[in-house]
Amino acid sequence: MNAREWIHVTLMAVLIVSWDLAGKLIRDSGIKHDTVADKTVEEGVVTLERATTKK
Repeated sequence: MNAREWIHVTLMAVLIVSWDLAGKLIRDSGIKHDTVADKTVEEGVVTLERATTKK
């Protein structure tokens, strides 16, 4: 493998490990990540509705 491939493999490994650790921290903290995402989407929909309704 050349240097570019080594860098790519290393960065992908770091990404996978950090993603896994972040998921574990979210689960361990007791925060429901689905509810956080749902609330964000709901706020976005409300904002969009306000912007598109004519007064």
